Amino acid sequence: WKLLATVPVGTRAWWMTQTPAGRFIYVTVGRANEVVMIDTRSNTIAHRIPPGQFPWGIAIAEVN
Repeated sequence: WKLLATVPVGTRAWWMTQTPAGRFIYVTVGRANEVVMIDTRSNTIAHRIPPGQFPWGIAIAEVN
């Protein structure tokens, strides 16, 4: 793999996953109590999602 960009998301980025097509990456940021959605085309934060206190793990599943 090759590092293409660095996107600062906050303190204690714990886990991350990406959508099946690779369009977005989701990162749990424990101290901020949020999940950050990163747009992989622009390497910018698209949304900050408040899931509750201390988000730990994250997974994406395709549903048909």
